[in-house]
Amino acid sequence: MTRSGLTLKVLMGTAMAVSMVVAGPASAAAPVTLTGQARIGLTTMPARFAVQCTASGPNATGALGIALSVPVGGDQPGGFDFDAFEGPTGSRRVLTTLTVGGARQRFAASGSYANARVFTLAVSAARTDAAAMAKLAGVLRATKAGTTLMWQQESATAGRVGLSARVELGPLEARRLSTALKGCLG
Repeated sequence: MTRSGLTLKVLMGTAMAVSMVVAGPASAAAPVTLTGQARIGLTTMPARFAVQCTASGPNATGALGIALSVPVGGDQPGGFDFDAFEGPTGSRRVLTTLTVGGARQRFAASGSYANARVFTLAVSAARTDAAAMAKLAGVLRATKAGTTLMWQQESATAGRVGLSARVELGPLEARRLSTALKGCLG
């Protein structure tokens, strides 16, 4: 198996971990996963996006979330400080920009190591927080065929490079996202 094939297999194996980061253990809905590319400095690598809405209906509880998982460790390119975002002591500064089509918003992301080879950054909004939900839904509502979902992560450490990731949305991806997010996008 090639290095990129192994990396993609490791990323694919993190779907459950991504679901836990985005929605928590009680979620019954599976996240929509999309495979794209990430870049740190001049190095590119596979990236996995996971988008999830955990409830539907105007009075439901739950969350809307998006997560980005990228490979780490081994010959990981230097520069991006994943540890600065990890766990409850990680940075909570607004260093994440999500863009879809003409919609663009900034957020604070949290992160965790899904395993020794994958780091996941996540942005989520509880349905009980109308302002946060509207902000995240405003970006994700723009997902349609022909648009690009982009995640720009500034470094939390001065002088270190950032991380960027993107996935092109074709008709199938746009339809899957629209169906899965219907309950959160109103």
